[in-house]
Amino acid sequence: MLDDPLGNLPAELFLWPGAASYTRQPVAEIHTIGSPPVLAAVQAALCAAGARLAQPGEFTMRAFLAGRLDLTQSEAVLGVIDAENEAGLRRGLSQLAGGISGPLGRLRDSLVDLLADLEAGLDFADEHIEFVSRQALLARIAAAHAQIDAVAEDLRLRGSGPEAPTIVFWGPPNAGKSTLVGALAGKPAAIVAPTPGTTRDYVSIPWELAGAPVTLVDTAGLSPERHEADDRHPIDAAASALAVQQRSAAAVHCLMLDAATTQPLALDRSRGVVSSLGAKPDLVIANKIDVLDNEALSTWEAAARRNTSLVLVSAARGRGLSQLKQRLAETLDRASAVTTCAPATAVRCAASVRGAGAALARSRAAITEGAGEELIAADLREALTHLGEMIGAVYTDDILDRVFSRFCIGK
Repeated sequence: MLDDPLGNLPAELFLWPGAASYTRQPVAEIHTIGSPPVLAAVQAALCAAGARLAQPGEFTMRAFLAGRLDLTQSEAVLGVIDAENEAGLRRGLSQLAGGISGPLGRLRDSLVDLLADLEAGLDFADEHIEFVSRQALLARIAAAHAQIDAVAEDLRLRGSGPEAPTIVFWGPPNAGKSTLVGALAGKPAAIVAPTPGTTRDYVSIPWELAGAPVTLVDTAGLSPERHEADDRHPIDAAASALAVQQRSAAAVHCLMLDAATTQPLALDRSRGVVSSLGAKPDLVIANKIDVLDNEALSTWEAAARRNTSLVLVSAARGRGLSQLKQRLAETLDRASAVTTCAPATAVRCAASVRGAGAALARSRAAITEGAGEELIAADLREALTHLGEMIGAVYTDDILDRVFSRFCIGK
């Protein structure tokens, strides 16, 4: 019981005397009434008896130093605390459960084994004993490089933009991108006119999809001719570059076509407008179905039945928007399931993953060029150092300060 001028108040004391606590250190918790004045009195009494307030992130740092968590899991704790929606919470929980550190740890172990084989061969170079063949060495490093590239893409998706994921609409001029974005957002996205190329810059609009915040991005029109031409007007070139930049940073890519001027055959990846405009889209939206005759509409509907990534809409009439929203939500869920990295981890690890990728690329080139195994081993050791920085096997006080200073007191 706690002594109080108004009488005794109920309180319970829980003790973890061994290493079973969150920090793997002895811990005591006082549970009492959640009244700010009462809690302030308890805190003051404890500090008067010799205790001190915890530093921001101190409990999680102690858990990290005791081996309870690695560095990416420590950052995931902050990701869970700061999550603003269900997708952010899922991402933080996935990382906390080892969604990043597990694969990176296994990759690091694999490279350690490979380096051990390589250096054992160096010790027996005079006896011509080969512990790992050049072909096997190249294959194993190539597999590791592919994993690093996947991690780099994950970090890019989390670290290159705002917390709200972006949905980018791109495609030929006058396909109705601005009209569609305005119809989805419930307000005009940009100046809309029948003249092709009206939108020159990109326009971003905050939106809510299935209860989660997203950003809709309307980009300048890119026709195959304007995309490929070398003699484009500088403004056209700048608009094209901005559109490509926004598309590369998006969580969902939507290619928009004018159904009245495009044939479904153009959806063939090997030819037509999709191939000419570059990257494979997540969704293809055929707009202006309201102006099609029955035969053309039937052709597009048949194409939509064959291709689940094709959605038919009329942005001007509001037709097909419910189905489009459903497809966008499903596509975004799949993208979020792949992206398991918390934003703080993406920022901190960007340089390390680039360094690891560069070191592995050099080691592959060295093998191909017939370089000595000591040079290959040096590149592998550098890659291992960068991987160690990511999961916290290698760290400095500066890294720890940068990670844990963002926490609130008591976490």
